Amino acid sequence: FKEEKFPADRMPFDSHFKLLFAVLSHFSVHGVSVELSYESPPQSGLGGSGTLAVTTIAALEEACVSRGRPRMSREGIVELAHNIEDGLRFSYTGMQDQCAAVYGGVNRWVWTYNSNSERAPFIREEILGTDGYPELESRLLLAYLGKSHISSEVNEMQVRSFLEGRSRKVWFRINEIAIEFAEAVKTHDWERAASLVSEENRLRYEMVPKRLTSMAVRLMEVAEDMGAGFAAAGAGGGGCVWALCPDPSEVNRLKHEWEGILKEAEGAGLLDVRIDGSGLSVQR
Repeated sequence: FKEEKFPADRMPFDSHFKLLFAVLSHFSVHGVSVELSYESPPQSGLGGSGTLAVTTIAALEEACVSRGRPRMSREGIVELAHNIEDGLRFSYTGMQDQCAAVYGGVNRWVWTYNSNSERAPFIREEILGTDGYPELESRLLLAYLGKSHISSEVNEMQVRSFLEGRSRKVWFRINEIAIEFAEAVKTHDWERAASLVSEENRLRYEMVPKRLTSMAVRLMEVAEDMGAGFAAAGAGGGGCVWALCPDPSEVNRLKHEWEGILKEAEGAGLLDVRIDGSGLSVQR
């Protein structure tokens, strides 16, 4: 349990709860206490910072609505959460984590930043309905490596590689893979989806080897030997990794193999997988 307390006009943006303080500062609130509760490991690469920003904004916005302020749209919450996290350089981030936290579900996102229109900078296409969730969940395996990920370092190396022109073609292929993967999930082509997951992971790993720890590499080799797709969650460098098995009957065998490797690291282990179809929910 960690606690930080500061005067409203001196909340630091470089402390443990810097993102939370930035959101509180944006709303100009004072005399409040914020309590956080979460079940996933911290800095696991599962979009925790985006979720933190979204939920804090939603809670404060609900309080403002009760005082007569117009309600913010879901798109507005996504944009504000992203602008605070990215604008203050807490991380190099797109909007995908914030979108996932707000909307939930299994979606394809089309980014429209350059559309010169007043609409939201993204279009959401739901590619798997709730009746399809069990089919995907039964094929997924998620593991925490026992150590937090180092997203800023890995992301900086990836961005530098792009800016220097060393990986431009690789990034174009990664973009194509995202489109192809969404189509594979939409058509329930799990063999193709798994292959694309591994291809994208390999491209990122070759670009920044620090993306995968030695334990992650071992888990990758086991998964790919079984024909499963493998990837690091988020930026990698620790945190979580996941696998997609085309054949759900292979999940238990892969689970057994992974457990044997994960027990070597303190705090490492498998995590439950469940798709949240509802997204952001505010209860008063």
